[in-house]
Amino acid sequence: MTGSTAINVKIIPQGDGFDLAFFDHSLRDGSKGASRWLTQPSVEIWTQIWRCVEPCNSYNAQYEATVDNVPAYFETYACEAVAFMSDLTGGTMTNPIITTKSHAVGARVDGNGGGGSGIRFMLATKFSKAEEGGRSSGNEQNVVLTGSHLSFNQTHSSATTNNSIYIHELSHALGFIPGHTANLSLVPGPSIMGPDPSLVTDKDRLHTKILYKRPVGSVSPDRDPVSVTIN
Repeated sequence: MTGSTAINVKIIPQGDGFDLAFFDHSLRDGSKGASRWLTQPSVEIWTQIWRCVEPCNSYNAQYEATVDNVPAYFETYACEAVAFMSDLTGGTMTNPIITTKSHAVGARVDGNGGGGSGIRFMLATKFSKAEEGGRSSGNEQNVVLTGSHLSFNQTHSSATTNNSIYIHELSHALGFIPGHTANLSLVPGPSIMGPDPSLVTDKDRLHTKILYKRPVGSVSPDRDPVSVTIN
């Protein structure tokens, strides 16, 4: 280094469990780098079941609000997932405001949520891909997360199944990269990301704690955006 440049160095202790492959695969999205929230996101739970308007053959298929209310477990699972927000942000985001929201019957949104801010949970009658249990789509501004829409497939969700899919999709909404490789076993787990996601692990907690100390846009090999001050 030359000139009057100053840095604030924080060392990741050897043996602390840091895994660069895990960080790169799970928390950095190609040339875009790392994404995270800079401010506490609010949470909405949508209280009606949404019907896929035929043809339901694309990610952006239209969904229409029905007269039917979501089952009680939906709100329970959503709230249980949100309770992991602190674990999945290194303690940065805690105690988010959770509200419920109803829509006029017949109101429509597209499959990726149609914009908006905060994190929203929606239960749908079905997806274009019947095997999908949940989806997460987000709004980004230069890789700063500003909104995320979590959709869950009613046919994959019931009071007798666990809520790991809800926690998994929330993890995407908080900074785990969207989409997966074709082989989830490539995730250097164990992790809520896979290969058999069931719970938030200590590995998830450690790496998201590091994520929320890193500048947005940091890419691998470990490079930070130009003109970013590292604190």
